Amino acid sequence: MASRVAGSSAVLVDTRKTTPGWRVLEKYAVRMGGG
Repeated sequence: MASRVAGSSAVLVDTRKTTPGWRVLEKYAVRMGGG
């Protein structure tokens, strides 16, 4: 997704809502994905 929004005015962000017990992994995945 990061490559699809690159060069546009769109911003890739995560939300505070995560799957119970998966917060650290999901936040890490967003950081690694460029968001």
